[in-house]
Amino acid sequence: MCHKSHYVRIVMQKHTKNYLKHHGFGEQDMILCEKCGFIAVDIHHKVKRSRGGTDEADNLIALCRDCHNKEHGIK
Repeated sequence: MCHKSHYVRIVMQKHTKNYLKHHGFGEQDMILCEKCGFIAVDIHHKVKRSRGGTDEADNLIALCRDCHNKEHGIK
């Protein structure tokens, strides 16, 4: 019987790379939510790309899950 290992390759999105580089973070660094100070899990666009926002660092903010959900009106 052959057992194969399954690896999931996570491709970091351009805006996440831009945020990390701009702030001098590495991929494994713990980043804090810019709203509440908990551990951030998402890099959020302040102005949505669909509304002309860019992937540049000045349009990005690190957020925890709760703050990110609030930004999108999810309770």
